[in-house]
Amino acid sequence: MIDFVSIEVKDFRPDLLSENPLLSFSQRINPRTGELTANERGNQTLEAEFGNMRIRIVTNIRTNAHRLFIEGSLHKHHRGNNYEDFGIADLRESLRLFLANVGIEPGRCIIHQIEFGVNITPPMPTQQFIDQILSHAGKEYELKEFKDLGYLKRFSRAQYEVKIYDKGLQYGLPEDILRVEIKVTRMEFLHEKNIHVWTLEDLFAPTLYSLLKDLLIATLQRLIFTDDRIQPAAIIPKTDSAFYREASNTRFWKMMRTGHRMRFKRNLERYDAIRCKYAPNDLKEVLLRTISDKWDLLSRDVTFLPMSEPGSLLRSYHHIVCKNVTPARRHCLSCGRDITEQKTGSRFCSERLYGRDAKRCRNMDSNPRNHRRRKDLRLYPGFTLFPAYLHHGT
Repeated sequence: MIDFVSIEVKDFRPDLLSENPLLSFSQRINPRTGELTANERGNQTLEAEFGNMRIRIVTNIRTNAHRLFIEGSLHKHHRGNNYEDFGIADLRESLRLFLANVGIEPGRCIIHQIEFGVNITPPMPTQQFIDQILSHAGKEYELKEFKDLGYLKRFSRAQYEVKIYDKGLQYGLPEDILRVEIKVTRMEFLHEKNIHVWTLEDLFAPTLYSLLKDLLIATLQRLIFTDDRIQPAAIIPKTDSAFYREASNTRFWKMMRTGHRMRFKRNLERYDAIRCKYAPNDLKEVLLRTISDKWDLLSRDVTFLPMSEPGSLLRSYHHIVCKNVTPARRHCLSCGRDITEQKTGSRFCSERLYGRDAKRCRNMDSNPRNHRRRKDLRLYPGFTLFPAYLHHGT
């Protein structure tokens, strides 16, 4: 569902981050002088990688101002790949662990870019299915072939991109996996549609995902398909046959796009009527229905037993008991310490066992809850945040 994110973190401690034992930062040095290099704006950059996430601390040597940027695929960070399913429960677990390990609060993480979509099984071989896509509302596609590692069509818009590509080919898998996603390059695309995604904290709001699904479906509804299963010679009358041949070309729709809007609409309605009449089924309708079903499946908070290992199930749903399954190890949600031996239901280190360290773990969870609203209302006046991520059992 949610894959790539690019964020900027407000009000952070660069010293605490650079001293984090889980992060190994590097910096460019002038090989002749041994001095730390800075760009023409006076910025020096410390870089580290944590799993699939890239972390950059940018310091301006003239003003001593610090900025923190993080980007990467949450899906790959959690799974090691992004062809397996990645639902809401997985996303929440991935975010909680990453933020706890790095030591930052989700409400401080301003999202600049985000990708959302699904992996599905297409109704025909993936590459053949991608070949049926002509246009997105008259926009020409950019076709990319990555040797033997990918086959992608991308439609670039002012605020977002539609990407449709062969995920199975990318990973050398035998099965057909089609990835369909929207990359939001300007967050105004979401805000203008009353989808209030400002920080990572908002990704914990359960109401968000039905809105993203509706937007994904509405955006893909504007795709224009051809259908190689249709024999143009079989289309009657001949005027329809000639029109279908002419319109089965992305340049035709680019030309229509530059003309009158009603002319574009009339031609598209005529073309789709012919295509649906002579094709075995409507490829676009099949695509949208499959995406909708898969999104609904991933939106459920319950991990499905046939698809999950026992340890994975119990790690997320420790209230489910199975006599034949050895309980998975549990870890503190703040520092990651093994707390399996503590009483059932423990979420943080025991103060009885670990003293002040345990108190810090609990404060890491409770302090943001006490202070976030006042500070975030200052940063984002008029915006209401969703504290749902704090309810770890949801």
